[in-house]
Amino acid sequence: MSGYGVAIDIGTTSVSMSLFDISKKNAKIASLSFENPQIRFGEDVISRIRHQISDSSEKTNLTQLIREAISSNVLTLTSDNSLSPKEIHDVVIVGNTPMHHLFFDLPLNSLLVEPFTSKNIGVLNLDAVDVGLDLPNASCYSPPLIGSFVGSDALAVILGFGIATDIYPSLALDIGTNSEMIVQHNGKLLVASAASGPAFEGMSLACGMKASEGAIDKVHYDCGSQSLNVETIGNETPLGICGVGAVSALHALLQANLLNEEGSINRLSTSPHLFNRDSIYGIWLTRESANASPIYLNQMDIRMLQQSKAAIRTVTEILLLESNFTAAEIQNLYITGAFGNGLDLKAAEAIGMLPHVPNLKNIIQKWGGALLGAELLLLSQHDRLTVQEVAAATEYIDLMNHPQYTELHSRYSFFPR
Repeated sequence: MSGYGVAIDIGTTSVSMSLFDISKKNAKIASLSFENPQIRFGEDVISRIRHQISDSSEKTNLTQLIREAISSNVLTLTSDNSLSPKEIHDVVIVGNTPMHHLFFDLPLNSLLVEPFTSKNIGVLNLDAVDVGLDLPNASCYSPPLIGSFVGSDALAVILGFGIATDIYPSLALDIGTNSEMIVQHNGKLLVASAASGPAFEGMSLACGMKASEGAIDKVHYDCGSQSLNVETIGNETPLGICGVGAVSALHALLQANLLNEEGSINRLSTSPHLFNRDSIYGIWLTRESANASPIYLNQMDIRMLQQSKAAIRTVTEILLLESNFTAAEIQNLYITGAFGNGLDLKAAEAIGMLPHVPNLKNIIQKWGGALLGAELLLLSQHDRLTVQEVAAATEYIDLMNHPQYTELHSRYSFFPR
């Protein structure tokens, strides 16, 4: 293999890509990420599918929108590194099923009606110019999909972390607007998806933001002073709160008795952090200062976070049930996606988002697990064969009619005592 290549992960909220010198196997030249421009037509995948089906106008065509954005950013990568687009010979693209279908302009209707399946799940090998990329000499490869809403990104996570060959039981969580959970036990792989919503990506919260400088990523409760104290990424002035900060904040609010187990704000609290604005209760995390606006979580934010954490925990528990082993047997834990390496596992367990996993031997928290797998596929033809074998051996668990889904989701909507 020679020339240059680009690995791309199309996420529901963000798109990330890496530029490589393929002839030098580990020579990553540069990376970048940007917001998926489709987001203004819906934060969730179902809204985007419905929009694409119902509105075919050129300016709002989601396929054209994502292709143009990716093409533009690939050209930025090449230009910034003194390369010509003609020098790009290979492109690898991964994404969940709706993002994959929207990019490759595949039929979407079957994803909206039972049994919610995709008819286009195989490997794709196309010329890059045929999918709107201004790369005249490049081929575009995309690995197979696993199931309805579990796409090639989950497969890339399995490959990137080497989960298929783990000796001990493993749990992997790729958490974002659309999350995937993977369990591996005795060589058996099971995977399912959760519509966890945009709250844990920092989106949709009243003071939410992405995990960048100035985002609150830790909240501590000081029981002596009964105050909430925050830390931010880069130790900058607080600008908002990101997903990992929201998990940390929920933990702190439970410790401070500002939240009850149902997720309702304790209106009887005398804490100075509690406020009531136009009959909407909320909790100050920071107060207004000369150079910063106040940052808070309100009751609506907390409800959204409850639903997100309940979805993630419910899917995790169902996969464990279907795999016939328990959280106590998990020895490898992988967390990627919006949380990357920032998630406080103690806080995630305390709010009921993750099960108690007492016997862990190995914890890997890394942003961009799907991109890592895409990079391996860019650099290795052998991995492209391997990933097809993994896809064929992976069992997709359909949650739509699972007999325990509703009961478990209701249970995990609550916070632990």
